[in-house]
Formats: sequence, C-alpha cells, structure tokens
Amino acid sequence: MKGTTVGRSKASQRWTYINFHNFSTASGRESRPASWPSNNLLASDKVTMVRANFNTDTDDHLLIGSPGDNTVFYNDYGAIGADSLPQNDQQTHMVYGIDDADAPRMPFNRSDYFVSSTAGTVPPFCAPSTGVLYKMTVSHSDGAYAPNPLLDCVADMQVVLGWDTSEGGGANSIDAWSSLPSEDTGDVTATGPSGIATSIKSWLTDAESLREHLKMIKVYVLAQEGKMDRNFTFPQATMIVGGDGEGSLTRGGVPYTFAANQLNYRWKLYRITARPKNLLSNQR
Repeated sequence: MKGTTVGRSKASQRWTYINFHNFSTASGRESRPASWPSNNLLASDKVTMVRANFNTDTDDHLLIGSPGDNTVFYNDYGAIGADSLPQNDQQTHMVYGIDDADAPRMPFNRSDYFVSSTAGTVPPFCAPSTGVLYKMTVSHSDGAYAPNPLLDCVADMQVVLGWDTSEGGGANSIDAWSSLPSEDTGDVTATGPSGIATSIKSWLTDAESLREHLKMIKVYVLAQEGKMDRNFTFPQATMIVGGDGEGSLTRGGVPYTFAANQLNYRWKLYRITARPKNLLSNQR
C-alpha cells in the first residue's frame, strides 16, 4: 500500500492545508497553514504538497515540488516559502507529513502486508500451518523494510477489489468485483459485466484508470481464536476466505481446507473494508 499515513513516524500522521487569503495589506494576500491545538506538523517534518484546483478540470491534483526545482517532491514544513503558496482563491494546498527526519525516497510511504510462517517467528501456541501477519514499511533512509508484526496465528489473507465500470467511474456505484492480479500474468478473476476481467487487468496498470474505477478494497483474514482445545472440534472442514458470492475471487476459487491438526482450534474470519477517499471515484 502506498500513502502518506501508512508510515510509522509521527509526521506521517500529521497534515494540514493552506488556503489563499486576500487582505487589504501592502502584499495584497496572505497564505498560511491551518493549525490545531495539538498534533500540528513540526518545522523539521518532511512534507509533500498537493495543489487542489477547483476552477478547472486539469491539474486538479498537482504535486508541488520545492521552489525552482520540481524534481524535489518534498520540503521541510518550516521551509515552505511564498513560491509554494496558493496563488488565487481557487487553490488550496494540501500538506501531508511523510517522515520525521529522513529525506523521503518517494512522495508517499509504502507498506507491504503479508503472512510469514518463517521458523522461529511463529508463537508456539499457534495452530500448525499458520503464520504472523506483518506490516513491512519501507525506510526512507536506506530503502530497507522495517518489520512490524500485527496479528499472530493467521491461516490465510485474501483481498477483493470493488469497481465502478462506467465511463470514467461516473456512476458512483460498484458493479464488479475482482481478485488481485496474478503475480505471473496480471490476470484477474472477476464477477460483473461480460469481459470486465480484461478491462480490470488494464486499469490495474494505469494510474488514471485506477483512480477513476477502483472504489472499494476488502481484506479478509482467517485467524485463530484462543489456544488449542482438545475438547473442541471446529464444525467446518472448509471455509471461503471471502464474503457471499466471492468464492471464485479468493484463493483461486478453492476454499481454505482445515488440516486434521487444526480442528481443535477456534477460527474467525475478519473483514476489513476500505473506501479510499483519495480515489477520484469516491469523491463524487
């Protein structure tokens, strides 16, 4: 996942905006960040800015670089100068914290989520064939991954994507669902209009189409509850790691099958649903 808030620094959880203010002063205008009683950005925080124009359909979300050098996509919050401020009352600049100290490698944070069953990392009370759900965040200083365990005893994790297939995503509704793309071919399994899997495969490799059509992300995590109970037998031999009608979209259409040595554990299917607000299709 890519976004400013998926980082682990305090700065990545901070943001503000700068409006254009027109006063009767010698300069004719004054632009300043909005502030709150607490959790404001610090002067040394590394930030990126996005210009939001409301009077045009072009460049409505434009990344603003450092003044005089647009190849530099970040700035110290305390060093934002007049050249980076809104120039008229149709502009608002959104300011997002990226990192506390390190110079950003990219204008966002990146975190990968996966289940690992590496020997020696899974707690002994976990059922066989389970692992640990990790969040691995890319360090801006050296590009290395910093591991952060989130949940023990995870048997499986699956993701389902919801799409608005209308022209430009203008219908503001979800009429197709798909799996994640195959790592080998990029192919997806999808339900919805005829031939939609081909379109989704194309949208996943085009940033503009992705912003227009992707509306929802659903994450399913099958995890153990409690410890082993020899007096208990889990009542299901298999489980679809997904919602109703999504059996063909997760695990290649094959339900998760519990091994005999997993049946003396209780299992729960967690569902996390997200509608990313920065996607164009969710702003209508």
